[in-house]
Amino acid sequence: MAYLVDQYGQDDTLYPRNIEARALVNQRLYFDLGNLFPNIFDCYLKVLRKEIDTCDPAQFEKLIENFQIMNNFLEGQAYVAGDNLTIADLSLVASVTTAMIFGFDLGEYNNISDWLERIQTSAPGYEKANGEPVEMFKQMVQASQGNTEEGEGGGEEAEEEEKEKEAEGEEENE
Repeated sequence: MAYLVDQYGQDDTLYPRNIEARALVNQRLYFDLGNLFPNIFDCYLKVLRKEIDTCDPAQFEKLIENFQIMNNFLEGQAYVAGDNLTIADLSLVASVTTAMIFGFDLGEYNNISDWLERIQTSAPGYEKANGEPVEMFKQMVQASQGNTEEGEGGGEEAEEEEKEKEAEGEEENE
């Protein structure tokens, strides 16, 4: 991403040329590469392979620590490296949404939840670059875990479908 923005970017907003600003973006990129994503991978790979049913508690604790660090990055600012979208945000959003596929709850991380909504609406091409691939991966994970019905384990949509089925059942019983 850094190369592409340096080579083809219309400006330096996504990857600043200012050395201090770039260092902060790099730090956030390295945090994702060296901490957040590896912890997500370590926590959920064995679950995906069906070697275990749930993430190891010690590994999950590391994951929680990483989400808290990221939540702190976002304190008082719109994006992970300041008030502008950068390649660090684009990298981290892939990791965060991957964790969510496995059921990681952002409920305690308001800064991350707000940031995720912001990314989904402000990042150019978000849906094609991350939204659609996340949905495909989610379906693959659900299928591998035996959740092959559409919407099963799918959060709000699944809850709404379940409520509709219950309402239909109540109507039939009346």
